[in-house]
Amino acid sequence: MTAKKKQLPDMTGWANDKIAKFWETHSAADYEDELEEVELEIEAPIMEQVTFRLDHDDVEAIKDIAKDVGVGHTTLVRMWVKEKLKTTKAS
Repeated sequence: MTAKKKQLPDMTGWANDKIAKFWETHSAADYEDELEEVELEIEAPIMEQVTFRLDHDDVEAIKDIAKDVGVGHTTLVRMWVKEKLKTTKAS
């Protein structure tokens, strides 16, 4: 007896969470004949470098907090700036 090939459902109009749930319970290998290769170009967001001066003690405090959080100190400062921007825009 030959195994019947599964047919990929038409996901047009499906919400992202429904598509994600489908692929959590199905294997792409079951639909290999229906899949096509695509090229995808992902562009990283444009980042600008900003330089500013802080007191030595402040830098050391930031480094200590960053170590406790498990991120680099510049990453922590960037996170804080983003949080402040978000709260300022919201008010």
